[in-house]
Amino acid sequence: MANSSPIEHVIVLMLENHTFDKMLGFLKKGEGLKGDEFNLVDPLNPNSERVHVSDTAEDVTSPDPMHTLRDTNIELFGPDGTVQTKDLNSGFVFDYIRRAGGDVPTGKKIMQSYAPESLPALSALAKEFYLCDHWFASVPGPTFPNRFYAHAATSDGQAVNNKTHDYNMITIYNNLEPNRSWSIYFHDLTVALMLTKIKDKKSNFKRFPSFFQDVKSGKLPNYTFLVPSFFDLLQRKANDQHPPHNVRYGEFLIADVYEAIRGNEDLWRKSLFIVLYDEHGGSYDHVHTPPFPPFEKYKVPNPDGKNSVSPPFKFDRLGLRVPAILISPFVKKNSLDSTIYEHASIPATVKKLFNLQHFLTERDKHANTFEGALSLKNPRNDAPKKLPRPGLPAEAKLQSRLARTEITEEEIKEGKAQGVMSMRPLTDFQQDLIGIADTLDERPRMRALAASHQFQTEHEAAVYIHERVTNFLGR
Repeated sequence: MANSSPIEHVIVLMLENHTFDKMLGFLKKGEGLKGDEFNLVDPLNPNSERVHVSDTAEDVTSPDPMHTLRDTNIELFGPDGTVQTKDLNSGFVFDYIRRAGGDVPTGKKIMQSYAPESLPALSALAKEFYLCDHWFASVPGPTFPNRFYAHAATSDGQAVNNKTHDYNMITIYNNLEPNRSWSIYFHDLTVALMLTKIKDKKSNFKRFPSFFQDVKSGKLPNYTFLVPSFFDLLQRKANDQHPPHNVRYGEFLIADVYEAIRGNEDLWRKSLFIVLYDEHGGSYDHVHTPPFPPFEKYKVPNPDGKNSVSPPFKFDRLGLRVPAILISPFVKKNSLDSTIYEHASIPATVKKLFNLQHFLTERDKHANTFEGALSLKNPRNDAPKKLPRPGLPAEAKLQSRLARTEITEEEIKEGKAQGVMSMRPLTDFQQDLIGIADTLDERPRMRALAASHQFQTEHEAAVYIHERVTNFLGR
């Protein structure tokens, strides 16, 4: 398959922090929700109030649900994070009530999922192409470790968003060289800048407008990793879908990327586009995680013999289910795949498609691969060229235009003058991202000065990160 594959371009768009049930559970495709799934307000009391799932989720989830390893264990196993209840996946309401400061009505909202019409772009792709309904996050924890599994099939023993660790592992990008090209296109920042074996390859890190330019000109590399924006900056809205950001802007991003690829017929006929999410973000999903029943036969090998000490974790089980859609003219319309995949399946499949020599770790070596989805001998010609978008057309058009234009100092100054600034307080995740920006100048004095900054608002942090990354890349 590797030598005969028509695929010359693999494009990955990884969004933030939602489960399969939250985003696609009511789509009526795959192992979704029946409507009778529930959590108890008190999982240790069988007579406690039942909170059932619904399709009433709003565009903004607030407060941001917790998704550390400790919180994920509580969500999976109950109040003390160990198997103590009859049913797994029983502690989501309990943990979100804790997150909401004891506010039970708010805590119950964690059982709300999106109606398909609320996410028209994602839902259209899931129905039109190849939906994977058993794709799991690689780690039952936060963003950094899971994104590193997509890049390197390991998080180097880190189960937290550790922004000071020396991530010196071999990556899929190193394996692609020298015979295959690659780029990481990002808006404000990318976790991949922490990967020391590629950090100095600055020409491979590109601002997001370059993606649209490279697609249009036919210069897209063999492997592309797309990173959403994590901060509001003036009129440019964060499109990562990470709570409390509005999921509508992520819908615009999904549609913009798809339509750009679909709009270049020659590129489209050689491409595999993957839309997925990094981890569950604390949102509910009813399917158990491997290797728990009914997936106890699925082995989750530690990738490299490295364990997390604090918190203790052996990297021998997966995180929760996340949405994942494979999009290509070579996949059958309205397909469904219930094979168990995880983020290490990406480098494992890329190895097969591009006939690379080496695996990265034991994890991608044993991960299931999805090149079998590309089962058509001839490319389809019936794939839609446009996708529906939620909200007002003018809003979608504005964000689409801004995504294609570089941020300038003049824009920032004008925005400040007009008062178009996000005063939203920073999330824990955004604070971690600031920590990455702090490390971009290797000089100890500059690192110390950077780390001394205290930002109160999303706008302040967005401007700081833009300046740090611009200085680092020299553009």
